[in-house]
Amino acid sequence: MLVINRAPLSGSRALAQLGGEQPQEIRWTGSNGLDPKELLLAAVYAQKRGKLSRFSKALLWNSQELAYLVADYRKPLVCHLGGVAQDAGAALVCLASFSGAYEDSEICVRACRHGLVPMGGMTYLLASLPWHLGEFLALTGWTLRGYELVALDLVEHWLSPEALPFLELTSEKQLEVSEADAKLLLHEHSLPLPQEGDLFQISNAEGEGFKRRYIPLINKIFRHKSPLLIREALKLEQKSAQSASDYKFLEECLEGMDQASTKASWITLELIDNARKRRNDIKNKNDPKRPEADERRIREGCLPESLRKELWAQQCLLQGKKDLPEIIQRLHAACTHQEMPRQDAGDVPLAQDIQEATNFPKDFVFAVPEDRSEISLSQHPRLRRYHPDYDPVTGLDHDPDWMRQEAERWDPELFADERREAVEELLGDRDPSAFGLSRWVRVDRDHAH
Repeated sequence: MLVINRAPLSGSRALAQLGGEQPQEIRWTGSNGLDPKELLLAAVYAQKRGKLSRFSKALLWNSQELAYLVADYRKPLVCHLGGVAQDAGAALVCLASFSGAYEDSEICVRACRHGLVPMGGMTYLLASLPWHLGEFLALTGWTLRGYELVALDLVEHWLSPEALPFLELTSEKQLEVSEADAKLLLHEHSLPLPQEGDLFQISNAEGEGFKRRYIPLINKIFRHKSPLLIREALKLEQKSAQSASDYKFLEECLEGMDQASTKASWITLELIDNARKRRNDIKNKNDPKRPEADERRIREGCLPESLRKELWAQQCLLQGKKDLPEIIQRLHAACTHQEMPRQDAGDVPLAQDIQEATNFPKDFVFAVPEDRSEISLSQHPRLRRYHPDYDPVTGLDHDPDWMRQEAERWDPELFADERREAVEELLGDRDPSAFGLSRWVRVDRDHAH
C-alpha cells in the first residue's frame, strides 16, 4: 500500500513498496513530482555546458520508468492522496490501480508555469479526461479538490484516511482468498461520493470550487489548438458571462494562462492531443464487451508512447539555448516561492520548435521494462525449474548479468560524485548555506538573540 501525503516520498521508498530491488532514490518533494531544485540544476548546467548532465538525464528517465512501474503493477496498489499533489506526483496517484482521495486532497498541473511540460504520464491522464478538461488543467494550473477529483475521473475512489488500517488488514487476507475476491474486498472500503457539491447541482450557486456549469464553457473554449485562440475565446466569453461567478472563473483562467510559458503551453497541447488520438485509435479496435481488459490494453499501448514523448520534450526544453534563461527564471521563482514572470500573450513563431519537441528522432531510446512473468522468482531449486524464464544451463530463473546492471542503474550513488562536483563548480566560492546546501545557516550576530 502506498500513501502519498505531505510527508516527503522518495522514489526508493515507492519502488521498495512495489517490490523493486536496489531502487535508485528519485528526488521527490512531497507529492509534487521531481524537485524544482533538481530541474533548476539541470537547466543551469545545460546553459553552461550546452547539454544535460548524465545525472539529470538519469533522473528524468528513472522518474518516467517509476510512473510506468506504478501503472503496470499487476496486484492491487492502494494509493491514497492526503494533501496537495502536483504534476508527476499527481500522476503517480492517478496511475495506481486503487487510487483514493478525500476532503483534503488536491491536484493541480503547474509544469507550464515552470516553462516545462508535465511528466510521469500526466499528458496521458489529461488526454483521458472528457470535455477537454485536460487542456484546461494543464494551461490554467487550476486546482481540483476533494470529491471533484473522483467526480471528474482523475481518482477512482472516495476513501477516508481512517480506512487505511483496515485496507492493510484486507491486503493481508489476500493469501487466504483469490485475487478477484481480494479486489472486491478492497472496493468495499470505498465510500459513496457526496452529492451535495456544486458539480452535482444544476442551479447557479455562487461560491468557491469547480462548478457543473463550467464544463460547457471549458469544452467550448479549450478545444482550440493554440494558446492564443484559447485566450481569445476566454475574452470573448467574458463579454457574455451570465453571472459574476462565471466572469470570475474566466478571469482566473486568463490569470493562470498568463503565468504559463507560451512555448511550454504549445508543446503540452500537442502532447495531450497526440495521446488522445492514440487512445482513440486503440479504443476503436477494442471489444466493447470487455471494458476492463480494453482499458489495460489502451494503457499498455498509449502510456509508454506518452512517457517517451514527455521525456524527449522535457530534454529539448532543458537544453534549448534560447529558452533556458526563461526556464531558469521560472524554476528559480518556483524554488523561492515567488510570483511567476508574466509573458507576452501574443503568438510567436514556434512551429519548428514544437515539431522538434513533440517528435523524437529514431535514435532516441526510452524503453519501458519488458513484460514481466506473472510468476515471482523462487528460492527453491525444484520450484525454480517451473518458472517460464528458467534456464537449464545456468539453473537460474533470471539473468544475473541483467539483474546486476539494473541494480547498478538504480543505485542511489550512481553519478553522485559527478553531481556533487557540478554543484561545487556552479557555486564557486559562494557560501553553500545561502543556497540551502548546508544544514548550518549563517546568522547575523547583530540580530541574533
